[in-house]
Amino acid sequence: MKSILLITPYFAPQTHAAVFRVYKLAKYLADHNFKVHVLTVDINYLYNEDQSLLADLPDSVEIHYARYIEPTLRGIRMALGGKDRSFKAIKSDLKLESDGENASNLQVRLSLIQKIKKILNQTYSHAVSAINNPDAYWTWCNSATKKALQIMQQHDIQVFYTTSVPYTMSNIGLSLKEKGYKWVADFRDPFLIGRYITSSDHINKNRKNLIHKTLEKADVVTVLSSSYPMIYGDFLDISERDFVFIPTGLDEAYMPEQVTKKENYILFSGEFQADYGKEFFASFSHVMKLADDINIIPDIYIIGRKEINYPLVNPLVIKYGMQQKIRYIDHIPQTDLYKLIVASKACLLISGRYSHWWNNFAKMVDYIALKQPVLAIVPDPSEARKELNKAGLGLFLDGNTKKNAQLMLQFFNGELRLEPTDYCSRYLAKTQVNDFAQIFKLLHNN
Repeated sequence: MKSILLITPYFAPQTHAAVFRVYKLAKYLADHNFKVHVLTVDINYLYNEDQSLLADLPDSVEIHYARYIEPTLRGIRMALGGKDRSFKAIKSDLKLESDGENASNLQVRLSLIQKIKKILNQTYSHAVSAINNPDAYWTWCNSATKKALQIMQQHDIQVFYTTSVPYTMSNIGLSLKEKGYKWVADFRDPFLIGRYITSSDHINKNRKNLIHKTLEKADVVTVLSSSYPMIYGDFLDISERDFVFIPTGLDEAYMPEQVTKKENYILFSGEFQADYGKEFFASFSHVMKLADDINIIPDIYIIGRKEINYPLVNPLVIKYGMQQKIRYIDHIPQTDLYKLIVASKACLLISGRYSHWWNNFAKMVDYIALKQPVLAIVPDPSEARKELNKAGLGLFLDGNTKKNAQLMLQFFNGELRLEPTDYCSRYLAKTQVNDFAQIFKLLHNN
């Protein structure tokens, strides 16, 4: 049995999207005759947690921790013994409820707290930008590298895997590669664009250099979206590097039974972004006006962190008079989410026509794997459109408000149907893990 070390700051019991690619690797690599070691941070400052994720891992998976102090006032205070002010602690203190006026007030309160903290942390980060480089995980780099070397020497591990973002993972990977270990660099997001560009030229230059070195030095580079090589080719003038496309896969162990009759709701899963825009809401509002019977029109479930989704979605809901059709559901376990997905009439992917063209969305992985129709407002061309077309699941709202409304009404009435293809199996965890296992075996044998 060969051993492998997976290095990531994002791991169970954290429950955000970045966790699950590595989590599924750790969970199922044993089926391919690998002994799995995971190295992660010793404290989670930012995300929800689900302890059941740890319980679902095989006993053979060993999790190791390296000290991480968030480079913020909060992180320093907590490291010195101050009160736990991590996200999960704050959320627990506020005891958010699922419905009612109190829930709305608490959502606003938590939103204000988050905004104030964000401003303070941004101010602090700008003040120390010379050292807070390349990202907030720089304080984890030395401890993680030292711990990784210790683990690899103790357990005779020759191959390691890093996930990205954050950029700090490149520093860790480059240090271990210099020691002669073989490196699989897994790119979860396309660096160098959008939210990864800062106001600091110094930080941007360092980040660009890190990615360039990673693409030069890593033995294998895997990407979550087949469009990423084009991005790196444009920004880094790299055309000779081979990339391996491996999308995230849904864990079959959580696969719910298919329902015989769909319930009358559609759903959005994840975190709604400010740049997603209003187009879907305007079109759906028009559907409500077109329908002879309002009961034909499905409800809309907005599932995900309320403190993020509610402040962004609710103004649009009020503007377009959709209050009677919206239900907010806070973060829930994956198994519960999947049950809601398979029972829905359709799922929503509404990032907009002109942004996120490179994204293979985490929420879309679930939709495709569960063979659910997707009402989509996405760029043309885009990674999402390409993959939805291959899966046979995309109902694309490409027209104006009236045409989009008419198309949705036809779908809600059962006049339009989508048939999933065999390509949907590409988005299952076993397919993903099998692809990585083949890479790890090849590196061990060479």
